[in-house]
Amino acid sequence: MRNRRVCHQPLRLHDVLASWLRRQKPDAELRQYEIWTRWAELVGERLAARTQPHSLREGVLSVLVASSAWLNELSFMRGDLVRRINEVIGASTVTAIRLFSGPVRALPRFVKVEPVQPPPEVELPPEYIAEVEHEMASVEDPTLREAIRGARLAQLRRRLRHG
Repeated sequence: MRNRRVCHQPLRLHDVLASWLRRQKPDAELRQYEIWTRWAELVGERLAARTQPHSLREGVLSVLVASSAWLNELSFMRGDLVRRINEVIGASTVTAIRLFSGPVRALPRFVKVEPVQPPPEVELPPEYIAEVEHEMASVEDPTLREAIRGARLAQLRRRLRHG
């Protein structure tokens, strides 16, 4: 049998990424991340100090509990915890809670980081701008021309800023 090469139309990056994201199920992963990062808010500081989320699989949230006494106490609160978590997260992410005893370590507190300020704008000499404009004259597509122009000017500014 002969190898035939099939030519396809080029795919848009947007379509490829959208298809990939649909297969990754990011909503479920984001909800799980939200449970981990908001654990103290979801269960209260008192319970958060003695418990920690361990895993979330097919709606079952496994929770590590510091002692058998707390495990017994929490076994009566499972229904309330499921309702509370789903209320705050905004979906029926958790259908059941499985408790097991073990050492609990404090979850890290997530700190809000201030955005990094961009470096000050460097003024380009007119001859640099003229050179870039001359380079761009041969690019026919206006969108591509502007993208390349912007990248080229940014490259020149970086070069001037860093010596």
